[in-house]
Amino acid sequence: MTKTIITQNGDIINLNSLFAIYVDTAVNSNTNNMHFELRAEGFMGHSFVIGTYTDRSAAVRAKAEIVRWLQNEAYATFEVAAA
Repeated sequence: MTKTIITQNGDIINLNSLFAIYVDTAVNSNTNNMHFELRAEGFMGHSFVIGTYTDRSAAVRAKAEIVRWLQNEAYATFEVAAA
């Protein structure tokens, strides 16, 4: 069964096209505010922001939810919760 991730922005990503999902630190260049991104890297050189969070622990929890979903394989679509 093909698995799909729906990002916070509503983008749809086929899990088969990804090789890594991780938490990264980012800084808004306009405001200099730091935030944390749940990112995915694709095999064809594509990089996706799955979710954006104000604190690292929220981003890590979101990643853990994706890991639990993959381990359970209960359904084919995972929607990332809003921050």
